[in-house]
Amino acid sequence: MKIKILSLLSILFFLLTSGYAREKEDTLAGITLGWSKVQVKKILGEPQNVSELESDSPDIKQVVWEYKKGIKILFSNDYVEVIIIKSPCNIPTPRGLYIGDTWRKALDLYRHSSAYVQNMGYEIGIVFTLQEDVKLSISIPSDKEEIMTISIWREEPINSEVP
Repeated sequence: MKIKILSLLSILFFLLTSGYAREKEDTLAGITLGWSKVQVKKILGEPQNVSELESDSPDIKQVVWEYKKGIKILFSNDYVEVIIIKSPCNIPTPRGLYIGDTWRKALDLYRHSSAYVQNMGYEIGIVFTLQEDVKLSISIPSDKEEIMTISIWREEPINSEVP
């Protein structure tokens, strides 16, 4: 009996410390919330488009980097605040959700997360709480079932570099 328990614990330890362990929930498209611009460039390279957003606060500078591969990164004071993916991006969330999957698959993958629905006119949004203050949202055209965009963000932004 002790050998079986030790074997199971060894297998569990291996799975948790190897590549089989689930990615952090605050990561999307290889980018983690709170990363610096330098860290993002190492993964995605130079953005194809850069735009500044107006902010209500003079202390906050918001910039959006866009990539042709369907990835948008919103920086607040030089740190990743929001990650958005859309077509043609074919990179899944840590739980395996892709652009083009159905909202039913999202509900299945995130069934243990609290969620709420938002009606946004021609789109419907579902927002899941993943861990502490990390949110993941999906948007679906109101006349279809396939996911159009996936976004991830923190309710309380981190303004320091993540190692």
